Amino acid sequence: SSYTGKPIPADEARDWVDHAAKRVRSLAPDRVLDIGCGLGRTLFRVAPGCSKYWGADFSKPALDYVKRLLHLLKDPPSDIRFLQASADQLGDVPVESFDVVILNGVVMYFPSMRYLMDVIERALALAVQGGHIFIGDIRSLPLLEAFHFSIALFNADEGMSPGKLREESRLNAMEEDELVVDPRFFDALKLHSPSISRVEVQLKRGWPLNELTKFRYDVVIRVGGCGPDEREYDSYHWTNDLMDLEKVRNILVDKEPAGLSISCVPNRRVLPELELLKVDDLDKCFRTVDEVKVAMETMRSEFEDPESFWQLSERYPYDVSVTWSNNGHAGYFEVRFLRRASKAPVPSLSNAAELGPEEKSSFTFSRY
Repeated sequence: SSYTGKPIPADEARDWVDHAAKRVRSLAPDRVLDIGCGLGRTLFRVAPGCSKYWGADFSKPALDYVKRLLHLLKDPPSDIRFLQASADQLGDVPVESFDVVILNGVVMYFPSMRYLMDVIERALALAVQGGHIFIGDIRSLPLLEAFHFSIALFNADEGMSPGKLREESRLNAMEEDELVVDPRFFDALKLHSPSISRVEVQLKRGWPLNELTKFRYDVVIRVGGCGPDEREYDSYHWTNDLMDLEKVRNILVDKEPAGLSISCVPNRRVLPELELLKVDDLDKCFRTVDEVKVAMETMRSEFEDPESFWQLSERYPYDVSVTWSNNGHAGYFEVRFLRRASKAPVPSLSNAAELGPEEKSSFTFSRY
């Protein structure tokens, strides 16, 4: 945890890992390349049922650890192997060999955007036409200062002035040493790489309000195949159309639209931090950091959690995607519901291997 320096609670970490794996499973993977597979947190949840699963990581101890646990895999792939290599050293891997290429939880450790571009270009060559590249757990550049403001507020001394708090968070954001990426970069990729037919940027799933759900996101890149989603949606604006969750439920049940789009939904995860950062002089508005905290949580209670909309897909025959609104403001999101042809079961993680207590509590990451 960037807030406490202690391990993130095990239940929150497991929730985070499971949701990422569920997103990969939704792509119907069969031949998988897992770049930066680390200790196998994705492998053990995705590999069962696949015919081919290759894991690459520069860390030999991490790969040895995973190999020792392979006997726990139920329904293992017939072709499972491991490559000791960093993300830019996969030149010997045959092209167009995988229907899903995974880069989960490693982009933040890449040294530069040029490096990221090189890795994505290689991944595009390794994926088959109609395949996908899943890039998970990307840290958001538009939310970087809000992230550091949130940490500074959490750890602020009682006597610190709100203005000093703001100054400290700005300085820490300027000194950030991990790679943070604007989601709009991935939209621009479509112009750079003609083999990309679709890019889907998704907010993180889960109820816990922590740095994993608030300040990171996932991207799914479609290689070849069908182009952008041009289907028609019944469209609503959250504020202008006086929307709330109950009204959304009524529309899904009563009108049964083929598609439903709701724009500019205020995001309770991050909008309070962003709104406070817009205040020119915090010292004029707040006497203490405790007043800042109260104001932030008061605002949070008035906004919506993205997970509330995903939960509706568990009750109604709709697939749901949640991304940032196209107004460019990172504090708002857009929800799209697309009616399923049938009530197909959501991909399950029930085939994942049952790890022992020691492995369940281990969430150490390889660094590039």
